[in-house]
Amino acid sequence: MFDLPRSVEFDNIMSLLGAGYQNLPLVKYLIKQVSLSFKDRMDMLREFYPEASDDDWKMVVAGQRVQIIKRNKKGFGKLEFGTEIIVSKDKSIAALLGASPGASTSYSVMQKVIEKCF
Repeated sequence: MFDLPRSVEFDNIMSLLGAGYQNLPLVKYLIKQVSLSFKDRMDMLREFYPEASDDDWKMVVAGQRVQIIKRNKKGFGKLEFGTEIIVSKDKSIAALLGASPGASTSYSVMQKVIEKCF
């Protein structure tokens, strides 16, 4: 048996299931990617870097991507693409969620975070 991520809770399970159902091709792709063997990953790497040697590479957990899921009017979730700034009510903490901002947008996004917090 596996443990559910701590972000899965009773009050958001319908949103998660709804977002998954509406994006079945994406769910299938992500499951396929996460279940790749080391050999499969190295084969994919060699498409871009043919000289890659298995001995020079190892798998490490690099972090977890966050995707925004918002509840729709029916109570199900919908994936939101792009970047969103979330600020606590007391403005003591802010988070940047969604797609990572590129160099061309990071200044304006961080400026908005500072404006919302201060």
